[in-house]
Amino acid sequence: MNVSNAHPGRAKVAVVPYGPEALRALNRFISEAKITDPLAPVTVVVERGVVGLAVRRLLASGWAGGGSQGGACGGAGAGIANVSFVPPAHLAEQLAGPAMSLSGRVPLDDVILQGVVRSVLGERRGGRLAGSAHHTATVRSVAATYRDLRDVPGGALDRLAGHGSRASEVAEVVRAIREQVEPHFYDQRDLFDLAREVVDGTPDLAAAVGAVAWYLPTSLPPHERELLEALAAKRSCVVFIGSTGDPRADREGLDLANKLAGGDSPFSISLPERVVAASSVVSAPSADAEVHHAVRTAVEHNGAGVPLERIAIAYSTDDPYGRLLRDRLHGAGIPFHGGPRSPLGGSVAGRTLLGLVTLLEEGWEEPAASSWASVNPVRFDLLASLPEVASRQTARCAELDRERRWGGWSRWATGVLHEYLGNDAERLDWPVEETEAFNSVVQLLATMARLDGMEGGPGLGEFRVALGTALEDPAPPVSRFGHGVFIGTISQLIGLHFEVCLMLGLHEGAWGGRPGDDPVLPDRIRAAADLPLRGTQPGDRARQFLAALAAAAECTVSFSRGDQRRGRLQRPSRFWLDSLGAVSDSDRRLYSRDIDSVLPSGKYRVIHSLVDSVGRRGQAIDPSDYDTRSLLSWVGSGTKIDRHPLWSSDPVLVSVVETRRARRSLRFTRFDGFADSLGIPTPSGGVAQSATRLQEYAQCPRRYLFSTVLGLQEPEESGAAYRMSPRDRGTVVHRILEEFLRDQVRLPVGERIAPTRPWADADRERLLAIARRVFAACEREGLTGRHVFWQVDRAGIEWDLVAFLRSDSEYRAARGVVPDAVELAFGPEHHLPVGVAMPDGSSVILRGVIDRVDRGADGSTVVIDYKSGRPREMEELATDPVVRGTQLQLPLYAMAARRRAGASTIHAFYWFVTEAGGFRMFGYPIDEERMDRFTGVLGSIVGGIEAGLFPARPGAEMGNCTHCPFDTLCPPDRVRQWEGKRDDPRLAGYLNLAEPPAPEETP
Repeated sequence: MNVSNAHPGRAKVAVVPYGPEALRALNRFISEAKITDPLAPVTVVVERGVVGLAVRRLLASGWAGGGSQGGACGGAGAGIANVSFVPPAHLAEQLAGPAMSLSGRVPLDDVILQGVVRSVLGERRGGRLAGSAHHTATVRSVAATYRDLRDVPGGALDRLAGHGSRASEVAEVVRAIREQVEPHFYDQRDLFDLAREVVDGTPDLAAAVGAVAWYLPTSLPPHERELLEALAAKRSCVVFIGSTGDPRADREGLDLANKLAGGDSPFSISLPERVVAASSVVSAPSADAEVHHAVRTAVEHNGAGVPLERIAIAYSTDDPYGRLLRDRLHGAGIPFHGGPRSPLGGSVAGRTLLGLVTLLEEGWEEPAASSWASVNPVRFDLLASLPEVASRQTARCAELDRERRWGGWSRWATGVLHEYLGNDAERLDWPVEETEAFNSVVQLLATMARLDGMEGGPGLGEFRVALGTALEDPAPPVSRFGHGVFIGTISQLIGLHFEVCLMLGLHEGAWGGRPGDDPVLPDRIRAAADLPLRGTQPGDRARQFLAALAAAAECTVSFSRGDQRRGRLQRPSRFWLDSLGAVSDSDRRLYSRDIDSVLPSGKYRVIHSLVDSVGRRGQAIDPSDYDTRSLLSWVGSGTKIDRHPLWSSDPVLVSVVETRRARRSLRFTRFDGFADSLGIPTPSGGVAQSATRLQEYAQCPRRYLFSTVLGLQEPEESGAAYRMSPRDRGTVVHRILEEFLRDQVRLPVGERIAPTRPWADADRERLLAIARRVFAACEREGLTGRHVFWQVDRAGIEWDLVAFLRSDSEYRAARGVVPDAVELAFGPEHHLPVGVAMPDGSSVILRGVIDRVDRGADGSTVVIDYKSGRPREMEELATDPVVRGTQLQLPLYAMAARRRAGASTIHAFYWFVTEAGGFRMFGYPIDEERMDRFTGVLGSIVGGIEAGLFPARPGAEMGNCTHCPFDTLCPPDRVRQWEGKRDDPRLAGYLNLAEPPAPEETP
């Protein structure tokens, strides 16, 4: 191979075009290495194992990218006998594995590393990272940063420490982690270092590797480059660096070539004749239509003779494209491999184990336990013995809590999996993916046992957090490479070769933008300290895209104009626009505003709707696709759908049409939430009700149906949340104020703070000390989000608390009251029942917790409900004491306070205790008129529930849907449906409550 090299012992460098040319160059290198001996060893180093598999198969077949079996790869070749295709880490393992095993150290996996990170952060006092040491996001971020910095050359941490307090802290943490890790574990850097030493000191071993080709690296970290140089000093080594032909995209690759060649050394360059471009461009209305079009196109190519394994469908992001593709291909019976992998926590084993641990941590409540047992395939006989399970497992966890050993928790959890999910024989009928996931969870637990001695032993809560973090790792792959269509991200196409490729999701922001920075050590600090950057540069994205285009002779790129899940429009990325300009022969660069001026053609297709995609000519994907097209043609011809042959044989079709017709009518039907015949439990049935749930019905009955009637759970927030949620922030403020005032209400009345006495400096210090304890608990529970945001939020809460003391002093002096109770719970279980009589003679039993009760010297009572948000709709309290049923607490709390103390004069207030709420109080004295309004509205709510009325009411500008956790369960056209149904006579009572006519409209 004609590659020049001015320095003996240095790796040779060849810059080659991505695609078939790179494959031909590799084939020539292998042929030259085997000229004298067809069995001479050759090692091809590839970035990913699948690239090695693909290249091996293509070289063996003689394919060159020109067709289904396409011509030779460049010359007759010498075959691939004794040619190894390995990722860099595998090569290092082959070279250094035997020697490393003698050291007694074991591999450092993520579970161990995260345990060490928790230990190191937990021992720190002060600093940015110590405050969120047990937060899942912090642990993962620090572990990832350690992986980055572990690979840098010696002395880099010393340079890093000189770039500010954050950099210094990170350097200290990395050193501390290294001190705990190195005696017991080895990572990739250790493995590569030893492999380099083995190559230097064992010539025969280097000879066994043979000639070395480093094939299309996107980068060469220092440890890989050092091993390459060691091999080059012993054997013939060539690095093939891919080129796209675009100077901006190739800049980093050419810089790497210069470094490897020694700066002043020549290296061979074979640039593409032109920058590769897409063959065709597609604009789709949604991701669903985009996926449908891609799968149909793949089926058509397969029908034209292209094997499925020669077709690739790539996408910008796993969500939603990976899931949609898997569902569509699976439904069509089309084999595929690759694609996103679900987390272990979503598998049967992961879900069952984490659910049980969470149950035990939260105290094992019967409804939650029954739900856990019913949604997981636990042994049937356990369903009848849940109390016995609770007793036994609670006792065992108490023992493990005292022992605090990782090994104990690991053995217990492994035993739980086998006991509740069955032994190996009982799981023979499990799907392959679930069996593999089960084995991975067991292996994960065995790995956690090795944390003994590395990290302080956990209690149940710490074990649950560590287990949840570990189960976020992806489940093992089960698909077989080369079997069916390849699916994966766009960057995974680099180094692969297909005949047809379809790239999806090229809209702005999904692919092509810069990914998020490292929250622990941002790129600005990394750049100043000359460390590897975390964020991918724009040029890297361009190289990935152009290299992916070179992976197939025919490539189609597409984007979706709308995101139907979030209800917003999307703009195409720069890559899609440039592709459109290329296929339309535009004489200038196109922008989003230019799209409408480009006419569709053979190379540019605009799909107007999913119906348009399904109804177009071409081969149907599956029977459903065929039937849908037949129905569209039938209806398009003017024939009624109930005369189609499918009508009499497909009950699902009949149900769908019936549903659509009912929803389009002006009648309120069972398809719109009319559930009068389903036996909905009545709030007056004797079970205590909360005001919050009943308010939920007044705001939107459909949400009440989902949460209370059906018992659907709101999705948990991600453990990697950037910021404390508003709900958690409000809980924190409540906890602090409760603890602060509880000391007062425990005192005799005469010793409590006098109404006219303001809170003193000592009180302020006590309040802030309580706040610090609550903050620390929140940090341990992982509620605080990213450290930088938590510092801002924490300071804001502290400011609000101090300001609250001033506001409270003014309030007590004006009202002449002293604190009398905090967190006053009422309801049957608290021996303080509160019942409201309904017109039909029944009674609604209510329960709740009053944040605060104050009492005046004259016996008057003030009840207070703290609020931490903004005072929306509170001005309406002046005209409606319950604000159309959405604010029921004040009259209810007044009833509970009167039942408790018999006070005749009661005032009730919502108190906004933050700067955002202006520390304003909204409320009124409780009188007969307001109580009558409360009772009447409560009767309307109960009557609507008993009548089975659960329409979806979006509210003004869909305000009720903005923060609703069940937003995606409601139909997209809910506004039109509500406007069409609201005048149905059955909804008159609810409509009069939720949307009463304006005063001037009253007859």
